[in-house]
This record gives sequence, C-alpha cells and structure tokens, in this order.
Amino acid sequence: MPIIIEYVQHFRRCKRCGETVYKPLANHIKRNVFGPGVLAVVGVMTGMLNTSKRKALEVINEVFHVRLLVVIDEYTRESLAIDVARHFSGQDVVELLRYLFAVRGCPAYGNLSNQ
Repeated sequence: MPIIIEYVQHFRRCKRCGETVYKPLANHIKRNVFGPGVLAVVGVMTGMLNTSKRKALEVINEVFHVRLLVVIDEYTRESLAIDVARHFSGQDVVELLRYLFAVRGCPAYGNLSNQ
C-alpha cells in the first residue's frame, strides 16, 4: 500500500488591513500533479510531435477521462496552475483565480479561452 501525503497551502486575508498572508510550500515538495507517464505523453505530443496544447488536452481528456484547468502567463509562457478534475464549475475557476491573485497579485489584463 503506497503512502500518500497531502500538503495544503493555506492563505488568509487579514480582516483589518486586507493583506493576504500565506506560507510557501517547502522546496522539497514535489509540485507535479501528474505521474511520469502522463507527463511523458504530454511532452512527446507537444515537443516531438508538435501537437498543439489544445489537442494534447483533448487527448488527455479522452485517454485518462479527466479535464485540465490550465492557467498560463502569456508573456513568460509560465504555467501558473494546472488543476485536474472530472469536470469544473464556474465556481472552481473563480476559486483558482482568486488564489492566484492572492499569491501572485492581480494581472494587468486577462484572456479567457474555453478550449
């Protein structure tokens, strides 16, 4: 039986000053949400086969029956968040964005794509 450890990063907003306070996760914590098999499939599809990210997400959905909610910084191409679930509600998207705004600050502009 494998041992599973869940790390939760809490953040709170001060009621007096409104500042968001959080403690970063330790550096030794693995931040990948997928196993090496899924990462390899995505890497081969987007790197070697030049498959678009949109098509790679469709294949992941078909093969593994999960949906991915991906937030990318379009300027740096950095992946800010990847969330995995069977389905996402609008509230799930709002909560993820609220978390990112608290941790990274509000962006100058945003672009939403439902692909």
